[in-house]
Amino acid sequence: MITLRTITTIELSNACSLACPYCVNRLMHKHGREYGIMDEATFDRSLYWLQMLCDLGTQAEVNLNGNGESLLDPDLPARIRRVKDIMGDRRVCMCTNGTHMTYEMACKIRDAGIDQCDLSPPLALPCSSGGHRHDEGAAHRDHQHGVHRHVP
Repeated sequence: MITLRTITTIELSNACSLACPYCVNRLMHKHGREYGIMDEATFDRSLYWLQMLCDLGTQAEVNLNGNGESLLDPDLPARIRRVKDIMGDRRVCMCTNGTHMTYEMACKIRDAGIDQCDLSPPLALPCSSGGHRHDEGAAHRDHQHGVHRHVP
């Protein structure tokens, strides 16, 4: 029997606007997983467990990302607010590739209560054919370490 003590991630979206060569997301459909936004019933059930773990005192932080781009969720600010209402002073974080980030969205997620938003932009370098090639090493390093951006 496994005892659940913490939820590290609530994956609001496993859809992504990119197909980075280093990311496992592009392979999920090959293993029978459909792309999409988390439905409301699943989100509600996730919040139920999050509340239980907060009540137990074992939940320190939660990340609202996973193998997809959270900014594709049209209800992202409202969902952040619902998570933050449960988490209180505990950290609520997310990571984005930034392709859908606007100043307006940054303000909305800040106002909803996000504590940290890491930016992991796709890195493309010009190649001799005139197109672009991915610098997989740099992109992987950025993905591992994140580029912290804070909205004033």
